[in-house]
Amino acid sequence: MDINTLVSFIPYGILPLATLLRESMVQRCYGSIAYLNKQSEKGKITYQEEKPSISVIIAAHNQAFQLNENLPIILEQDYPNFEVIVVNDCSSDHTEDVLKELSLKYKNLYHTYTLPSARYISHKKLALTLGIKASKNDWVVLTEADCTPQSNQWLSLLARNFTPQTDMVLGYCNYSKEKGFLNSRIIFDRLIEQLQISKRVVYNGLAYRGDGGNMAVRKSAFIQNEGYLKNLALKRGEDSLLVNEMAKPGNTRMECNPEAVMLQEPPARLKNWITDKKFYMETRKHYNSKGRWVSRYFGLQSTINYLCWLLGAAELYWGITQQDYIHIGIAALCIITLLIGSIIPLNKSAKSVGCQTFYVTLPWREWTRPLNNLLFKMHRSFTRKDEFRRK
Repeated sequence: MDINTLVSFIPYGILPLATLLRESMVQRCYGSIAYLNKQSEKGKITYQEEKPSISVIIAAHNQAFQLNENLPIILEQDYPNFEVIVVNDCSSDHTEDVLKELSLKYKNLYHTYTLPSARYISHKKLALTLGIKASKNDWVVLTEADCTPQSNQWLSLLARNFTPQTDMVLGYCNYSKEKGFLNSRIIFDRLIEQLQISKRVVYNGLAYRGDGGNMAVRKSAFIQNEGYLKNLALKRGEDSLLVNEMAKPGNTRMECNPEAVMLQEPPARLKNWITDKKFYMETRKHYNSKGRWVSRYFGLQSTINYLCWLLGAAELYWGITQQDYIHIGIAALCIITLLIGSIIPLNKSAKSVGCQTFYVTLPWREWTRPLNNLLFKMHRSFTRKDEFRRK
């Protein structure tokens, strides 16, 4: 069978089938946040009316400026009873001075510190563990010093998900919008990550990872799960690994109301972003079997996406050169389906959380993201394993 005969079969079977498979996978993922918010607006999600006491935990390392900017917004949340505990993780700047000054104004602000002598233990995980154990309440909310709540209803919206069956609540967190090519690139990458997290919770009822910039955990469940004990030596993964280990069917909820969004300070340079992604590539190697399977599933989704675009482009080119209008029509229809199937659900979800939208550049970003991930994997493979662990 020559190449022309082989290509002639593509539009009648392989290309439409691959397109339909891709659409069934991508649309549920890209549209998951929009679907969740729509269900909430229609009153189809049951929320908790009671507002239990909350402890907000922040581990900070040399982030005096960020604490001075963001802590007042957190401390002035419209919520009846909450405390904020900041753990100073061996900072060498004036973090301690900022905390002392703010604690004079805000009586619900408490702070402690970690000792620099701790070895073989992730300082970030140690700081969070100290904060959680020091908290007075069963519900603890974890966030970062460089994260800014988008409204004073952030805690209230997280708390409405604290049902008796819930042990974790995952919130939406992305980077704040700034000028520059890198900023738009990392916002898109994190949007996809948040959609993947949401898709698993909304449609499958089981979380596989989380984002430490915006999440709540039941303290008793954290202690019962032995906290970070299983991966205490790993420098990163304090959020994803915790969710991955604690997640059970039905014990996790997602809150994506735009007033519950957290915006985080973006990486200043490409090098910083590569480091973050490299550590994530290492972290997911330590997921449980279900978590690793989900990561492979999203990798398969990217592969099928690539396959569809390549088949569509090849078939369109072949149809034009052969002046075969049936092939041209079917290839064009599949390409349009691919475009619409990405642009509409993804931008609906982005708009529903007040995120930057992507229209003209979306196909290009979809094509390059897997290539970027491949480069991150290469960076990780050339990094010594002991760099991912606390010495």
